[in-house]
Amino acid sequence: MLKRANEFYVEGQEISIDLTDKGLGQLTRKEEHLKNLKFGLAKAEKLPFDENSQDLIVSSFLIDRLDDPRKGLEEMFRVLKPTGKCIVVSPLNFKKKEHWELYYPASQLSDVLKDIGFEILDWQEDIVVEEPLDGRENFVGWRCLGFVVGK
Repeated sequence: MLKRANEFYVEGQEISIDLTDKGLGQLTRKEEHLKNLKFGLAKAEKLPFDENSQDLIVSSFLIDRLDDPRKGLEEMFRVLKPTGKCIVVSPLNFKKKEHWELYYPASQLSDVLKDIGFEILDWQEDIVVEEPLDGRENFVGWRCLGFVVGK
């Protein structure tokens, strides 16, 4: 996915995705070349960026999958510029019992974010993200929390 995203957004290549097995047909798109965008793969708990170096952090369906959610959030705080924003959408479907105890209900996660030093700019509970399964309009609905935070 990272390779394809880099080809599409950074290199400006046309991409084709064959979704006929899902009943959706062939999708072909070309996007404008974005010179200031970079993709990489790293552990959320150990980001390969300098302190105060990132304008924007976007995290989707990740927080509840981390071995140490707090450490991941602390890393996001560390690399975020003082004027930067962090946007998170997550279903809060934790893998570990202790994470349920520490971060659920969502108000407990809010307290953790504030304890780390984040300022909560927007907070939306009960966002439903629909994940399409096929071309027959079957989907999985994920009840998610979404928030925007800054330093």
